[in-house]
Amino acid sequence: MKTIVVLVICSTFALGQTNNAPAFYVKGQRLTVGMSQTEVATSLAQCCKLSPTLESGVEKEPYAKGRMLGHFIVPKEDSSFEILGGIFFVDGRVARLTRPLDRDMDGSNEELVSFVRTIKRTFPDGTTTALVSVRHEQTSNAETDVITMSFPDGRGIEIHLGTLDKPNENTNQRDFVSVDEIFEAPH
Repeated sequence: MKTIVVLVICSTFALGQTNNAPAFYVKGQRLTVGMSQTEVATSLAQCCKLSPTLESGVEKEPYAKGRMLGHFIVPKEDSSFEILGGIFFVDGRVARLTRPLDRDMDGSNEELVSFVRTIKRTFPDGTTTALVSVRHEQTSNAETDVITMSFPDGRGIEIHLGTLDKPNENTNQRDFVSVDEIFEAPH
């Protein structure tokens, strides 16, 4: 069994070396930045369709600076409008790909919207660079993953996602999140 696992890991590593372009897989189909529209159409033909279609030429329409016009990737045979991702072309080639991180997430949930607005308010205006780090902490009564986004001016955001060893006495829940704005000496 160990030999099989090692062979799978080695073959996966070798495959990654021959084609190391980052890729999204949609219904088993590999999509990468730089693919031509023809390659995308061929790749998605069996499982998916684009909305609007490639023939619409939507990406050639005028749009505001800083925006791109693109297409939703949706299942070919599904009667519901499930969005599997988005694809954006520039000069006939894929310039950007998107996909949902969690298909079961309720994007209209008021608490989630409030959380994201809170995070957005802590970001500096305009374009900036952030150093993102993730670390695991073990405390006497919980395990926590800490996600930190630090900006060049020393400001940042720290998110603790944890699980208590025992449920909270008041809420009977074990999982928790805390979000803090931080300020530390710039790196």
